[in-house]
Amino acid sequence: MDEFLNDKLLLLSFGERLRALREFHGMSQRDLANAARIGRTTIAGYENGRNEPGLTNLHRLTAALGVSLDTLVGW
Repeated sequence: MDEFLNDKLLLLSFGERLRALREFHGMSQRDLANAARIGRTTIAGYENGRNEPGLTNLHRLTAALGVSLDTLVGW
């Protein structure tokens, strides 16, 4: 992922960042849910800002998206 995209991701909320990364990788919510072993409605809740993931699901999401935790959470 290039530096420009990383800089733009920093300006997004967690849910917006998750959606942008998912779409960047050409994944549907169902695809990401299956890859991360998380429910699709849980992914939707994260993207809509209704829920926040715990450490286990953060780890699963980073593995499924192939990104660092820093990239996913915007540190």
